[in-house]
Amino acid sequence: MKKIFVVIIFGSLLFAGCKKWVNEEPLSDGTIEQFFKSRFDAEAWMSGLYGQFQQLMIGESQFNNRINFWGDARSDNMEHQSQYSNTNTQEIHFNSLTANNAYADWSGFYRIISTANTAIEKFPEINTYAAPGSQDVLSDANLTSYIAQSYAMRGICYLYCTCVG
Repeated sequence: MKKIFVVIIFGSLLFAGCKKWVNEEPLSDGTIEQFFKSRFDAEAWMSGLYGQFQQLMIGESQFNNRINFWGDARSDNMEHQSQYSNTNTQEIHFNSLTANNAYADWSGFYRIISTANTAIEKFPEINTYAAPGSQDVLSDANLTSYIAQSYAMRGICYLYCTCVG
């Protein structure tokens, strides 16, 4: 009798299913429509924008960062030191970039440009979702500042893409 009862319980649980549990979306899988709802989302987006730029320009290592090699290394103000060089950096120093050079990859800039464009488009919509008078409201000064910073980040990325390449 006990075995039949246990089989019936497990069978009913098996066939009843956990459809709700199986089909739940992960919390980390947000969409762009779910994101821009408060000033905190704008602050997080701006932190991500600057973090992307920092990672692109300085993220590799002290002697291999792109900001030096895209800037001073191509001028006559920097002495070429062979102990820090490899094929990629030698091509930059002697102004002879090839398509296979890792420093000729502009995809990081285009990711930052896309992030800045999204901020410029979505930030003005934030206050339509935030309750008036709440801490979620993005002030006009911060909205203007964040949009201006997004335009500046987009501009410097375009500058690097056109002047360095």
